[in-house]
Amino acid sequence: MMAILQAKLKAIYHRPWDFIITSLASFLFAFLFSQVLSGQSTSTLNIPLLAMDESVQDSYVGEYLTHTDLHNFYWLSEEDFSESLSRTRVEFGVELYENRFVMIEGRESTNMDLVEQFIKNTYLKKEQNQRLEGLILAKYDGAEAKEKLRDIQESHLYEVKEKSFKQEIDTPIDYTYQPLFGMVLFFVIYTIAYRVLNILIEKQGGIWDRIIMSPLSKGQMYIGNLLFSFLTGYAQVVLVFTVFRFLVGIDFNGRFLLTLLALIPYVFAIVAMSLLIASLVKTVQQFNAAIPIIAISMAMIGGAYWPLEIVESDVMLKLAEIMPIKYGIDLLNGIAIYNLPLEELLKPLSILLLMAVLMMGLGIHFMERRHL
Repeated sequence: MMAILQAKLKAIYHRPWDFIITSLASFLFAFLFSQVLSGQSTSTLNIPLLAMDESVQDSYVGEYLTHTDLHNFYWLSEEDFSESLSRTRVEFGVELYENRFVMIEGRESTNMDLVEQFIKNTYLKKEQNQRLEGLILAKYDGAEAKEKLRDIQESHLYEVKEKSFKQEIDTPIDYTYQPLFGMVLFFVIYTIAYRVLNILIEKQGGIWDRIIMSPLSKGQMYIGNLLFSFLTGYAQVVLVFTVFRFLVGIDFNGRFLLTLLALIPYVFAIVAMSLLIASLVKTVQQFNAAIPIIAISMAMIGGAYWPLEIVESDVMLKLAEIMPIKYGIDLLNGIAIYNLPLEELLKPLSILLLMAVLMMGLGIHFMERRHL
């Protein structure tokens, strides 16, 4: 077994380019997608404000807008305000007056009407507060009026929760980790699959028949080849995750080592799946055609390209339940995003191990049955 493993490692040492290319592709796609999605996933808009009256910045409207969490309202001078709009750095801006406002469009935006309604409601709240204050001052004097105003402002008949119109998903999606986990788990399928393919090539070429004459048993030959496939696949994901941890600055919620350990059952399952595919196809050309179809389909359905939280089709969600990549992402999300204890990760871990054992057993059975 060790002789086979050493021979395979020497081969990859002399021809490392496929390993390097898939590792670079994993890193580049994960990095680019995380940057793009992180920019698009924000639930706030950057909206510049221009004070047209001197007192508007310190007014109720000015204070309310600049302190809300729903959008990023900020003050600009007249020159900077005009420049931001003319160069379309922002979608639109707002000119604020004491009792009215004007929306200035920088570029076409679908968010303008919603923000306009939000600001309009802020002016209505201001009017309501002014009327309430006038009624109290007319009925009470001095300290008693201030106390009544404070009591009304601090008391709530019911709780009102404000939510951005972009925040439609109850479960937050971390667009830093989603593309990282998805792309790395997707590309490692190719690395592992084309290592396992060597078993099929060697069997068809009669190499195994000659090796069997040596002291090596058939079990040792399987273990050596599959262990080599596992180690190269695991080395790739560890390498990419390490680059993200120490060069990009992704801290994995302080559970980096545990994240690396969580990759083991997924890599094992992909090795088993690749062996099963190799045992079912008849030629190398069929294997080369099957792997991209299976890998891309599994990534799309299993949540590597986009999070399953945004999928509404019950059929697609049911299909995702049989995809190993779904449980690999669940494991990583549970560790790095949700900080779950180990006992709550037993379900995806157990399913991955069960899938791996079943596919490994079927793969070896079909492979041996075909080559008797």
